[in-house]
Amino acid sequence: MIFANKEDFQTLKSIKESDEIKDSLLNRQLLVLYNSYVPNQVDTAKLNKIISLATLVEKKFSNFRAEVNGKKYTDNEIEDILSASTDNKELEAVWKAHKKIGALVQSDLLELVKERNEVARELGYKNYHQMSLSLLEQDPADIEKLFDQLDSLTHNSLFL
Repeated sequence: MIFANKEDFQTLKSIKESDEIKDSLLNRQLLVLYNSYVPNQVDTAKLNKIISLATLVEKKFSNFRAEVNGKKYTDNEIEDILSASTDNKELEAVWKAHKKIGALVQSDLLELVKERNEVARELGYKNYHQMSLSLLEQDPADIEKLFDQLDSLTHNSLFL
């Protein structure tokens, strides 16, 4: 993976820290490139494990077919039923069948979260979520504040 190259990252880091790039467009390109390298600056074995786990989880999601009364349904078919049906029993059965994917991915997903968080902490972040937001130039505190406001507005509107 190109973004895991330690030498290239050190070059980018030294250029970034030199503060010698005065052109705003070049500086922006440098920041975007630098931020693309940051999450990959850990042990290659850890990166490979994360990639393998993410691929495994995605594969399980892709291959999962909810089964209701002996018939297997694709995600699109499930969404169609959930949005169009007015039969409460059918809706409940389809929804419950669709949620069975959770048990299939639970352990792999928890391991993926653990590994991603460990890598993020090694790189100086609180967790993977914070690292992802920060590297996309989003302030995690601002995002949390926004969601708190949305929650408050939604909660208040439910009781009008």
